[in-house]
Amino acid sequence: MLNKINDSQELNYPAIMKAILETGFKGYVAQEFIPTYEDKIAALREGVNICDV
Repeated sequence: MLNKINDSQELNYPAIMKAILETGFKGYVAQEFIPTYEDKIAALREGVNICDV
């Protein structure tokens, strides 16, 4: 799957988000969101679950 932030990619987004949090950063982190799943809400839900640390 291309263009996903799930575990099909080389980057570990949960670990990245935790590392950002550990710096003391209290702001927002934004990512481009172009859903490719048929269920667009499920795609958004997955992205939020991956990045909500």
